[in-house]
Amino acid sequence: MNIIIPMAGKGERLKKAGYSLPKMLVECEGEPLFSWALQGLKPFFQKPYKLIFICLKRDLQHTSLLKKIKQYCPYPCTVFTIESWTRGQAETVLKAKQYINNQQPLLIFNCDTYIDIGYHSWSPHQNCADGVVWSFESTEPNLSYIKANLDGTVDEVLEKTPMSPYASTGLYFFKTGASFVQLAEKAIDSKWRAAGEYYVGPLYNELIKQGNTIKMEIVKTCFPLGTTDEIERFRKHFKACDRI
Repeated sequence: MNIIIPMAGKGERLKKAGYSLPKMLVECEGEPLFSWALQGLKPFFQKPYKLIFICLKRDLQHTSLLKKIKQYCPYPCTVFTIESWTRGQAETVLKAKQYINNQQPLLIFNCDTYIDIGYHSWSPHQNCADGVVWSFESTEPNLSYIKANLDGTVDEVLEKTPMSPYASTGLYFFKTGASFVQLAEKAIDSKWRAAGEYYVGPLYNELIKQGNTIKMEIVKTCFPLGTTDEIERFRKHFKACDRI
């Protein structure tokens, strides 16, 4: 399975709050945000896998990003460099087409979210769906939302539209990397933007139209870490758990 963590966003909300470092390097409880994301992915690092970080050239050149990856990532990984910002996460992941345009399963996750999926291991072989999106309950308007049946079969994924209680954690699985590549390229060619960007979640809608099955799984815990308020909320949770 290929595991992609895009770390090439602008991080505008944290910049507006006064942070000068790229989002993934902002620290919470002594660790950069991408380290917390990695900790949440432990159940997915079942061999064989290939972990790929997608990073901006300027961040690798002018910050300690590469050093921090070596320090905090306990897994073998590839650092893939892109020259400039893209028009959304789906386009960023597509930049690594050379690694993922194949029949291997693909997992995509944010660099600024901590999750606990509630179990110790997860394998692509334990779910026969063509895609899986992990969710948590929320009403925040800045997230992706999932409309699903009682059995977890997804009907629709929409950006910034709280049409159900279930928001996306930002963790997405595709049965094959080739299917993601095909969908992302079609979205860009057809200019299928959501809220002005090319997001990963809405790509599932095309798979559903084609008759494929997308499943929703609910995580035990999810903490988005894209704003100062979210980071502070997670910090309080972390300290409370540490006292137990």
